Amino acid sequence: MISRIYWTFSFLWNPEKPQSVSFQVKKMENNSNLDHAITWEKYCNITGKEDNHHVHVTSVLSAVICALVFLLGPPVNGFVLWIKVFKMEKKYRTVLYLHLFFAGFIFSLFQLLDMVYFALDVHWPFGSFMCRLNNAIFYLYMFVSASILTLFSIDYCIVVLLPIRYNFYRTTRLASTEVLVIWIFSLGATVPYFIFKNTYDCQKSSKCLYGVLHDEKVQYQSIVTTAFVLGILIPFLIIISCIVFTGLFYHRKNSSRYTTSLKLIFLIQICFFLCWIPHHVFSFLSSMTGESLPNSFIDQGLIVTMALALLTACINPLMYAFICPDFKKVFSIQSLFAKIH
Repeated sequence: MISRIYWTFSFLWNPEKPQSVSFQVKKMENNSNLDHAITWEKYCNITGKEDNHHVHVTSVLSAVICALVFLLGPPVNGFVLWIKVFKMEKKYRTVLYLHLFFAGFIFSLFQLLDMVYFALDVHWPFGSFMCRLNNAIFYLYMFVSASILTLFSIDYCIVVLLPIRYNFYRTTRLASTEVLVIWIFSLGATVPYFIFKNTYDCQKSSKCLYGVLHDEKVQYQSIVTTAFVLGILIPFLIIISCIVFTGLFYHRKNSSRYTTSLKLIFLIQICFFLCWIPHHVFSFLSSMTGESLPNSFIDQGLIVTMALALLTACINPLMYAFICPDFKKVFSIQSLFAKIH
């Protein structure tokens, strides 16, 4: 008991110091929950045995995806941002798209860290603070994206149901205020993902993981559930509800106004859920640590699905550039030639 209290206060006094696996086990050797504590194989060999070819392929594939996002994300998002800020008319939805792509731009820059992490077979060389910050940026991007995509559906639903009243208030100022609330909410929701992630020293590497003690398992399950509820479940239910309301309205009117801009929003929303839901599934499996599934399967699934979620930072601006009629009108071959001549 005394040793456990000593370890807790030493961690609070120096939280930036990477936690040593052997240190933790030594301090808990008299604890009755020792069999639930960290094991060397699970956390220090997080990707499986070193001679496992499939594990190596998983890490390399994830590193390639991170490199792709890092190389394409900033220029593509930056280009779309430049067009929207300097070349397009400022409207309500323009502000929403602006912040969606800005979040993707910031998120893409941090993929250099994940690329190195996976390329080194899940070895984190950047220290505890960057481990926490990188994880916080990951979930900040998810919360901001999910909230903005939900706001798109709410906006369209109100435009359909209350067009006259709502259009009077539907200004860029309203959009800016709503987006500011979204950023504040997302930053607040991201705090636990910064606090509970840390680096853990192993024999030949350093891992960037959530708390690995048995008592911290409840914390991990809580933040996994919170991410799913706030980032997937609630936005999905609101978006589906808005689609149902607008669909019923058009059905009664025997008309349809599903424009190209609305179809673009649907595509971005579908892409978001398809890319992020697998990551949440494997996060739940990891939090349960069931014996029916091998740890290597869950660990590899977490790596691959996390890399899959990264792709939205590149896919969103590309879909917007190729589908949005207003964007194509501004950035067209004819307009380029007109400016040259």
